[in-house]
Amino acid sequence: MRILTADIGARFVDIALSADGFFHARKYPIGARAPAPVLLDAVDAMLAQRGLAHRDLAEIRVGSTGAVNALIARSGPRIGLVVTRGFADTLALARQNRIDLYDPVARSAGPTFLVARDDIVEIDGRIAADGGEAEPLDPDGLARAAEHFRQNGIASIAVCLLFAHLDPTHEQKCRASLAAALPSADIVLSHEIDAQPREYERMVSTCVEAWLRPRETGMMDGFAVGLETKGFAGTIRYADAGGALIAQKQARRRVSSLLGNGPAAAIRLAAAVVRVENHGPAISLDIGSTSTDFALVDRQGPASLTETLFCGVPLRQPMVDMESMKMGGDSRFETGEGGEAALSDAVATRFFAGRADAAGLSQATARTVIDRAETEIAARIIRHSVRRNVDAAGAVLVAMGGLGGVLACGIAEKLGMATVIVPAAPAAAGALGLLLSAPAQSAETQIGETVTKLSDAALAEAAHALAETLAVQDGARGENVPVPPIYSIRAAANRHMHGFTLRLGVEPPITAAIRAAIDSHYRERYGVACPGEGYLFSLSARMEHAVSSALPALRGGDAQPELARSGAVATPCGDLVVADGWRVANAYETHFLLTRSLHHG
Repeated sequence: MRILTADIGARFVDIALSADGFFHARKYPIGARAPAPVLLDAVDAMLAQRGLAHRDLAEIRVGSTGAVNALIARSGPRIGLVVTRGFADTLALARQNRIDLYDPVARSAGPTFLVARDDIVEIDGRIAADGGEAEPLDPDGLARAAEHFRQNGIASIAVCLLFAHLDPTHEQKCRASLAAALPSADIVLSHEIDAQPREYERMVSTCVEAWLRPRETGMMDGFAVGLETKGFAGTIRYADAGGALIAQKQARRRVSSLLGNGPAAAIRLAAAVVRVENHGPAISLDIGSTSTDFALVDRQGPASLTETLFCGVPLRQPMVDMESMKMGGDSRFETGEGGEAALSDAVATRFFAGRADAAGLSQATARTVIDRAETEIAARIIRHSVRRNVDAAGAVLVAMGGLGGVLACGIAEKLGMATVIVPAAPAAAGALGLLLSAPAQSAETQIGETVTKLSDAALAEAAHALAETLAVQDGARGENVPVPPIYSIRAAANRHMHGFTLRLGVEPPITAAIRAAIDSHYRERYGVACPGEGYLFSLSARMEHAVSSALPALRGGDAQPELARSGAVATPCGDLVVADGWRVANAYETHFLLTRSLHHG
């Protein structure tokens, strides 16, 4: 089966092709063009190089760092937000947690960049804390909101009303009214994105979705239409934030679930390499043009979270436990000589003299810039790993991305590491990780009831409906053996408390099992029984097929002794620098294993 994968970065589209037992990888520059046409051209070029047509592909898998880069840069479209009267400052107030204990000014950590204050419209109408209507929705206020959005050209609108997770009626009326006045607008309702309590977190989730939708859906639609005109009749899948593959229809319904999917796919590749080498723990490091992503992995893979602070934005959705920082080849550093230099220029000067004609940097300046970048990345990795009770010095570094293989030895030395692993084509790690990803289907239904009022019959009916939904989703084309879905719940002690996600297993849940799971969670985490009756926000089911265990082999031949000396090594996609004091212990078809002399440094 021929599978093509694509990872869209800030400056390049990375393409990998699995065909006839071989793997091929290439990078294509993006320039100033939109992602969809560049992606189509990259697919055309790879197929032409291998003598294939679009109809020969069974599947295309897509990941991207675009959303991550946009969050880091705080650069996105202008969106609108409709809130209940009195809640326009929710994003600005955030949680008022003091980030620095000794800072006399409590600064809001809220992501106010998502929506301008002038584009937040309050309307009258209110759902009460018990889910009943305290005040009817004001139709005149909705008309004024629609007029504001029309006059300002706002076509992506978030709606987050008080207690909408208990009764969505008012939000649904908002959609109907806004859609009638603005038929081309994309309207995002909070109860469909994050049906949980805590107005601030729910508002962030809704605004992130509205903020990402124009870019992501535009790319998806353009890519799908372009492929269809070229004769492609296979399946298009997108990686989610956990690195699994979901159908385009599902991805389009909630594009925020794709956030960080390119880095997550690369992390999956890092975990596969760690399994082969039987190492652990390890730190996956992916250095691209704009951002650097890292995560802890072991032989089982990376940890997953359902709530996290990612790029300074509080998210409530399943995703890999990873961190992204604004650091890449395009980053600029002070040279110590009164000027600035890009990290990529410093790397070219230091290691690849033939590529540095336009940089005009001295070797001393290049060393200074590289040292500063390596120090900053190492410091963030140490903070990340210590917070997860891992000593980075005892871990292995798996380095990927355009600059990962180049800076790996220097960063490893600053972390006190003795072993580095670099995949055979480090600059295409995300695309290769997508080859190891597995199709997944998921479905969720809102429950919104205390556990004591639920019946086993109602739960069985809900579980059956979820299983039916999974069966008809745009999933596997018959190439995978069906697997039973795994059920999870989103629950809390009561409907106003912080929620948490519990994985129940493959058996359809019953009330006794749900209550036991909630009690067990509280006893394990807090040492007490659940302080309430238990409240069930939602029930979900997820079906994920087995992950491929075969590492992509991109290089031919056995280990190459000439690589054991220091210097720069060109791989099929990306570069590797073996620094002084390091040697290539093994050069496999799938990855390089570098070790450091105990007497070095």
